[in-house]
Amino acid sequence: MQVPYHKFRQTLKSMCELIGIRFDDSHSEAYTSQVDALALDPIKKPPYGRKRRVKRGLYQSAPGTLINADVNGALNHLRKMAGDSVIPRIIGRGRVNRPVRIRTTFEPSTFAPIKLLPCAPQGAPAASPTQKARGS
Repeated sequence: MQVPYHKFRQTLKSMCELIGIRFDDSHSEAYTSQVDALALDPIKKPPYGRKRRVKRGLYQSAPGTLINADVNGALNHLRKMAGDSVIPRIIGRGRVNRPVRIRTTFEPSTFAPIKLLPCAPQGAPAASPTQKARGS
């Protein structure tokens, strides 16, 4: 299912206002996916002929690090809004070139099923491993 972009932005803006988050969509998206976020290159039109996309979805940074092209664009959006000072802390955690997949219970059925573990009601004694094995 596709959602019209303008409708999505308006819905997101109203949800942000409800919970007190300032929604700012005034910045331009120009060149954010073409500029190296890890090298903190200025966000402007890159020199002619400088292409860092290795293949679809893969961007090669100046030091030779391969990162997801969408992650590179997202980091550049963050740089436009928060400045360059936040980027070294994000890069230092290792989540830029080694992203972690977070699965939710709402994933499509094409993925492996998620096992939900039973929980004891609050205040009830937890079952011992032998009781779990017997099923009682």
